[in-house]
Amino acid sequence: MIAVPDYLEPYAQNEKRGGEYLSFDIRCSCGCESFHLRKNYLTAQELMIKEEYMRSRPRFRRVQGELGEDGKIHHYVRRFFFFRQEVEIPEAPAFDGVQVVKAVCESCGREIILFDSRANGLDAELASEAAREYVPHFREDRPQYSGVCVWLEQDWDRTVDPNLFTWIRICRKKAEKKRYFFEAETG
Repeated sequence: MIAVPDYLEPYAQNEKRGGEYLSFDIRCSCGCESFHLRKNYLTAQELMIKEEYMRSRPRFRRVQGELGEDGKIHHYVRRFFFFRQEVEIPEAPAFDGVQVVKAVCESCGREIILFDSRANGLDAELASEAAREYVPHFREDRPQYSGVCVWLEQDWDRTVDPNLFTWIRICRKKAEKKRYFFEAETG
């Protein structure tokens, strides 16, 4: 059975379970249920670096990889039947793929990290050291929401670490209506 991730355990309430999913509401430790939601964004300079990186990547339909004798992954494309052409894929910028969502309590100002792709979900296992050190930028979110709901899904044996889920959805609630704020597949 899927469990509430360790980092959200102190804030989870009204848990609802069903098969491979779990949903729960967030309540701050001060008792407040109203939050401002914030999502990270890339600055103009980071966007330029990312565009340059995307242009530098090879454009092949299907790139395969295998672990070489040197312990590194070697990428290649198949040309004609048995001929393989080795391809070099440049290293992605540290901020590429980093997604962070946090809720800021309306009452006490406590920041609760709802999702950080570098620390939560299956992709966290693959995060580079540079990505872990990257400090994301957040936009101020003007509207205040009367509630936040988190929905998690796990597609394998439930006896594993509760912090390794495969899907997350974060909903905002206002006037008893739920709207998706963030959604990500984590593995």
